[in-house]
Amino acid sequence: MTQESGSKVTTYTYNAAGQKTSETNALGQTTRWEYDNDGFLQRVVNASGKTDVSFTYDGVGRVASRTDAEGYTLRYQYDALNRLTQIQYPDNTTRVQAWDKLDLASVTDQMGRVTRYAYNSVRNRVQVTDPLGRTTQSDYYPNGKLKTETDAKGTVTAFTYTPSGRLAALDPDPLLGEDLRQYIRKASAFDEQLAVLDRELFAHRG
Repeated sequence: MTQESGSKVTTYTYNAAGQKTSETNALGQTTRWEYDNDGFLQRVVNASGKTDVSFTYDGVGRVASRTDAEGYTLRYQYDALNRLTQIQYPDNTTRVQAWDKLDLASVTDQMGRVTRYAYNSVRNRVQVTDPLGRTTQSDYYPNGKLKTETDAKGTVTAFTYTPSGRLAALDPDPLLGEDLRQYIRKASAFDEQLAVLDRELFAHRG
């Protein structure tokens, strides 16, 4: 397959399963993707012939390890529901994630610091307790959108939305202090944390 953009041409090849196996740019530099017999991505090889990233998998196809171009290896463990429970780093420190029946209950970082999470009956995160015991409380509209957030100092931030569900306003006004992007990050940090892990661990299967 060849794709042209102006005078630049990029060529792609695919295997019988439709997985991309190579990409050659206009300079003739080729990046290769290699897969195992089960179709899982094993490694990505750059134009210099060096491995940018490689993966191993456990018996049920979950990412067991990821090694980058510098030889830095992360190892992953899961529970019976395929939820990530531990990341082991090259120095043998770990990040541990504990789950309740449905949701992430706590995260213990490499320094042994624990952050705990609590939820309401519809699985909205209602409380985060940081390693110092400081809590952030969250309240929600009936549609599940974040309504208010109260930090450890008792400061309340209120969220309002347009009819289409887009964030419309914040009280207090972030323009008087904290940048809007920081408020948005606060509102979505927990979900984004899990999304990053999902992308990191499962998007490399080709």
